[in-house]
Amino acid sequence: MPQGPVTARRVAVVVPTWNGRRWIDRCLGSLRATAYPLSAIFVVDNGSRDGTAEAVASRFPQVALIRHRRNRGFAQAANVGIRAALERGAEFVVVVNQDTWADPSWLTPLMRVAARDPAIGVVTPVQYDYEGRTVEPAQAGLVAAAGSREFIETPQVIGAVLLLSRGLLERVGLFDPLYFAYFEEADLCRRARRAGFRVGLAPGSRVNHWHALRHPDEMSARGSYLSFRNQFVYELKDPTRPVPRNLAVWLALCAREIGYCLHHPRGARGALRRGSALAVSQAWMALNLPRVLAHRAREQRGAAYV
Repeated sequence: MPQGPVTARRVAVVVPTWNGRRWIDRCLGSLRATAYPLSAIFVVDNGSRDGTAEAVASRFPQVALIRHRRNRGFAQAANVGIRAALERGAEFVVVVNQDTWADPSWLTPLMRVAARDPAIGVVTPVQYDYEGRTVEPAQAGLVAAAGSREFIETPQVIGAVLLLSRGLLERVGLFDPLYFAYFEEADLCRRARRAGFRVGLAPGSRVNHWHALRHPDEMSARGSYLSFRNQFVYELKDPTRPVPRNLAVWLALCAREIGYCLHHPRGARGALRRGSALAVSQAWMALNLPRVLAHRAREQRGAAYV
């Protein structure tokens, strides 16, 4: 793969945390060892109760720590950090999950891609499991076919590590806080593409992610609920389709999930667990349908989340 010089730009990293004590030392340690110069690292803690914030304050005093009293969700925590980074003059912001780590060279291939083309708004590395052995299945085909390419354009990316350009953030705004957690990166990618920005993968960069490769049925009950809920929010918000079509997609997804529950490979217990998360997500959708449609209308007008 070609290795041209990379002129240093102002890059800040934002790490939203919530009860991430088991991972945060390795995450921040690898960020501190990053070969590409970082202008700042922000940790935005969502009211952790396991000592995460205290560990950051004592072990990484050079990190800017922002503490919330309660869990405001990944999207809102990331937005708080992004705003702080932009206020300090960051030209690029990298949003990093707390359960990731990487070798020192991880950022250079991302910046080689992003800094040369202002039309590239979102770029992400190749994602492996936490031990660094297995590539994320959704990326495996792209990686195998990458050849010497430094950038592969895709409709959306996996959000464990996202490099975002200032131009993108000023044009389309930050994450939609409606998502809380899960699908917020897919939503941002869709808005980026609608605004004319490019989104994709840098095969020369890799990170390791604890939650990579996990089956949906292995998520926590709340994680399953949020994953279901936000998938439906994402489809219902799609501004490229009429609302009746979006409603039809929502109902089709529900029918598919009900069918899966009825024939769940883990039997009645698995069906009950998944079905409960699905039911709660549908109750939330029914109560918040006007709110979801209002967010859709906002994006159709081109209004940014600031």
